Amino acid sequence: MGRAQTFVWHSRFKNGRTAVDDDERSGRPSSSTTPENGTKIRQAIHEDRRRTINDLCDIAGIGYENSGKGKEI
Repeated sequence: MGRAQTFVWHSRFKNGRTAVDDDERSGRPSSSTTPENGTKIRQAIHEDRRRTINDLCDIAGIGYENSGKGKEI
């Protein structure tokens, strides 16, 4: 955690905050991280380990920008 973020959290706790969980964010929830997509991708990798990220995105029906690009699936 950077210095600026530390100051933000300090001020939140100073003002009475008691929870360390992040606040809910507005916006569209992630729809690409589902158990079904994980299962589809694991099965596709098991069948052919040379598949590209684009192939896996097509199989799961998600866009490349939603793939996590290197995050563990």
